[in-house]
Amino acid sequence: MRKFFIVSFLLFCCLFAYSEEKKTAIGLGIEVNMDSRHLFALGAVLGINYNITEMFAMGLSVEASTNFDHIRTIEPMANIRLYFYENNIGNFFGQVDMGAFFFYEDGYDVYPMPLFGVRAGFRRTLGPLFYLEPSFRAGYPFALGLELMAGIRL
Repeated sequence: MRKFFIVSFLLFCCLFAYSEEKKTAIGLGIEVNMDSRHLFALGAVLGINYNITEMFAMGLSVEASTNFDHIRTIEPMANIRLYFYENNIGNFFGQVDMGAFFFYEDGYDVYPMPLFGVRAGFRRTLGPLFYLEPSFRAGYPFALGLELMAGIRL
């Protein structure tokens, strides 16, 4: 399963990275979420999006988080994004996430679950190449998360 996600991610990058327009975005980020039985967990995010039109994008992302005690999660997901409002500094967007949720407890027990969520955020462009993207997400089974991503547009 892990090989499938890695190959899919690399294929997605290679297919769309050489477009004449800057349609592909690759980013890294941090997240505070509810991927814990009590309180919050801290995580890292790797994501890639491809703009099909000016208002519509699709992508893949992987999020991993831990509560630094005995719980770890991995969330591979696909997403569909719609940009609502664009101005000269960035775009507001809404996004639907679908994927898998792997909940590791005490390093031994693995609980796989389906993942469904919605996300709202703002992509702030920083020149022609870079962007900064704060977002808020809610869904099942993670409840909620607050994320900050930075990346490059190719």
